[in-house]
Amino acid sequence: MDSLFTGGLIFGSVTAIIGALILALIHGFGYQVAGLADHKPGYATRFGIQLVTVFVSSAILYGASMIVTESGALLGALSSGISGAIILIVGLGVGSYYLGLTIVTFLILATKQQFGVAARAAVLPSLVLLAIYLLPIFVGLSAG
Repeated sequence: MDSLFTGGLIFGSVTAIIGALILALIHGFGYQVAGLADHKPGYATRFGIQLVTVFVSSAILYGASMIVTESGALLGALSSGISGAIILIVGLGVGSYYLGLTIVTFLILATKQQFGVAARAAVLPSLVLLAIYLLPIFVGLSAG
């Protein structure tokens, strides 16, 4: 293996684990904000949910991207300007994360809660991810 590839793999893995740790914490706040503190799983369970969500949301995003590119929706968004393409890509990314987190939370904790609880608890981490995606755009617009 090339040392650059190995370094990138290690850096990406460490970054993904740190992100999962932070999103597991935010997912816990999502239960509290939604008024579902009595349904909130432990931190280790939420961390596991975040790690599995990475793979599930990647699969959802892959399927959605195949549909978008084959249908020509991305070219249509690009023809209206780069902002249309950015909105489409950010929407697909956040939407696939929300759907993946909801599905994984429901499947792992299915005996303890219903689908609506999982869906409401996934709103706050998804909004945080949306803010992270949109922050560079707003900074770039405000810089001129």
